[in-house]
Amino acid sequence: MTSSRTATAFWHAVVNGSTQELTVQLTGRDAALLVTTGSPDGHFALELAAFWGHLDVMKLLIAQGADIDAQSPVNGATALHSAAVQNHGRIMKYLLLDESLRPNASMSILDRQGRTAADLASSSEVLWSIVKAAGYTGARKSRAELQSLGVPDDSQHDVDSTMPPPIMLGERPAGPAMTEQDYVRARSFGDVLLDDGEE
Repeated sequence: MTSSRTATAFWHAVVNGSTQELTVQLTGRDAALLVTTGSPDGHFALELAAFWGHLDVMKLLIAQGADIDAQSPVNGATALHSAAVQNHGRIMKYLLLDESLRPNASMSILDRQGRTAADLASSSEVLWSIVKAAGYTGARKSRAELQSLGVPDDSQHDVDSTMPPPIMLGERPAGPAMTEQDYVRARSFGDVLLDDGEE
């Protein structure tokens, strides 16, 4: 059984992107249990790290055995769904195209609202280009289809805006540091195709 102090420190590290603290938590004997068990509100660590755009945290979790296609019991979302709904192009690029992940994340898994990550990516030119580069052969959803699936239209959303669109994965993941300001901060780092320094 994992101590509540260890579990709290683990979830805090995941949500806040603290790779140093996460590394400490993953050295304990409960590391595998923490990585594969949902948070108190039912979300998996990899899903939350993708939601907040913490790529280095995701890499640590995957190295510890996190299932890249694990579905949240809360909303059926995978890490790829979370990255798509938050417009985290860098995270999607990693999950779909990185050579170190074989097999890569699945684009065909449905969340509880019947949406695939490719459906969610349809609302963004950048995300759609990543999906296509990963070999997706399906048709891009129309605006009407996206609206019927409850997907926000991000085609006119300014990534640097301080007024982000609503989260569409059901409930917002809860945690000790998840405030509206944290969401704005996470959103401002989304929809990035190139890593820092790439041209």
